[in-house]
Amino acid sequence: EIHCVHETQQYLRKIVHEIGLELKSCAVCTQVRRIRDGVFTLDDALLRTQWNLQSIRNAISDCQLKVREELEKTLGHQDKSVPKMAAEVAH
Repeated sequence: EIHCVHETQQYLRKIVHEIGLELKSCAVCTQVRRIRDGVFTLDDALLRTQWNLQSIRNAISDCQLKVREELEKTLGHQDKSVPKMAAEVAH
Protein backbone atom coordinates (compact mmCIF):
# COMPACT_ATOMS: atom_id res chain seq x y z
CA GLU A 1 0.00 0.00 0.00
CA ILE A 2 1.35 3.41 -0.98
CA HIS A 3 0.10 6.73 0.36
CA CYS A 4 1.11 9.80 -1.61
CA VAL A 5 0.13 13.37 -2.25
CA HIS A 6 -0.27 15.06 -5.65
CA GLU A 7 0.86 12.10 -7.75
CA THR A 8 -0.61 10.75 -10.96
CA GLN A 9 -1.68 7.17 -11.59
CA GLN A 10 1.11 6.85 -14.13
CA TYR A 11 3.71 7.87 -11.53
CA LEU A 12 2.33 5.35 -9.02
CA ARG A 13 2.56 2.57 -11.59
CA LYS A 14 6.16 3.57 -12.24
CA ILE A 15 6.94 3.36 -8.51
CA VAL A 16 5.55 -0.19 -8.36
CA HIS A 17 7.60 -1.13 -11.43
CA GLU A 18 10.78 0.30 -9.89
CA ILE A 19 10.12 -1.50 -6.59
CA GLY A 20 9.73 -4.70 -8.59
CA LEU A 21 13.05 -4.11 -10.34
CA GLU A 22 14.84 -3.43 -7.04
CA LEU A 23 13.41 -6.63 -5.55
CA LYS A 24 14.35 -8.52 -8.73
CA SER A 25 10.69 -9.35 -9.15
CA CYS A 26 8.25 -8.97 -11.99
CA ALA A 27 5.83 -6.87 -9.90
CA VAL A 28 3.27 -4.92 -11.88
CA CYS A 29 0.59 -2.45 -10.93
CA THR A 30 -2.78 -3.78 -12.00
CA GLN A 31 -4.97 -1.16 -10.35
CA VAL A 32 -4.77 2.28 -8.77
CA ARG A 33 -7.54 3.28 -6.41
CA ARG A 34 -7.84 6.90 -5.40
CA ILE A 35 -9.44 7.06 -1.96
CA ARG A 36 -9.10 10.79 -1.44
CA ASP A 37 -8.80 13.87 -3.63
CA GLY A 38 -8.41 17.08 -1.66
CA VAL A 39 -11.20 17.26 0.89
CA PHE A 40 -13.26 14.59 -0.89
CA THR A 41 -13.20 10.91 0.08
CA LEU A 42 -14.86 7.78 -1.22
CA ASP A 43 -17.82 8.60 1.02
CA ASP A 44 -18.48 11.63 -1.21
CA ALA A 45 -18.32 9.65 -4.45
CA LEU A 46 -21.35 8.55 -6.42
CA LEU A 47 -21.65 5.04 -7.77
CA ARG A 48 -22.26 4.81 -11.50
CA THR A 49 -25.85 3.74 -10.75
CA GLN A 50 -26.32 7.05 -8.89
CA TRP A 51 -25.41 9.21 -11.89
CA ASN A 52 -28.72 11.00 -12.23
CA LEU A 53 -29.70 14.62 -11.83
CA GLN A 54 -31.17 14.33 -8.34
CA SER A 55 -28.23 12.35 -6.90
CA ILE A 56 -25.74 14.77 -8.43
CA ARG A 57 -27.63 17.78 -7.04
CA ASN A 58 -27.74 16.14 -3.60
CA ALA A 59 -24.01 15.38 -3.73
CA ILE A 60 -23.20 18.98 -4.65
CA SER A 61 -25.37 20.23 -1.82
CA ASP A 62 -23.83 17.79 0.66
CA CYS A 63 -20.28 18.81 -0.30
CA GLN A 64 -20.82 22.58 -0.12
CA LEU A 65 -19.74 22.78 3.53
CA LYS A 66 -16.48 20.94 2.80
CA VAL A 67 -15.74 23.23 -0.13
CA ARG A 68 -16.62 26.37 1.85
CA GLU A 69 -14.41 25.32 4.79
CA GLU A 70 -11.52 24.53 2.46
CA LEU A 71 -11.88 27.89 0.70
CA GLU A 72 -11.92 29.72 4.01
CA LYS A 73 -8.86 27.84 5.22
CA THR A 74 -6.98 28.27 1.96
CA LEU A 75 -7.87 31.91 1.37
CA GLY A 76 -7.71 32.87 5.04
CA HIS A 77 -11.07 34.63 4.96
CA GLN A 78 -13.86 34.58 7.48
CA ASP A 79 -17.29 33.08 6.75
CA LYS A 80 -18.87 36.34 5.55
CA SER A 81 -16.14 37.08 3.02
CA VAL A 82 -16.53 33.84 1.02
CA PRO A 83 -19.06 34.38 -1.77
CA LYS A 84 -22.13 32.15 -1.90
CA MET A 85 -21.76 29.17 -4.17
CA ALA A 86 -24.03 28.81 -7.19
CA ALA A 87 -25.91 25.86 -5.68
CA GLU A 88 -26.58 27.86 -2.50
CA VAL A 89 -27.94 30.76 -4.50
CA ALA A 90 -30.21 28.42 -6.47
CA HIS A 91 -31.94 27.16 -3.32
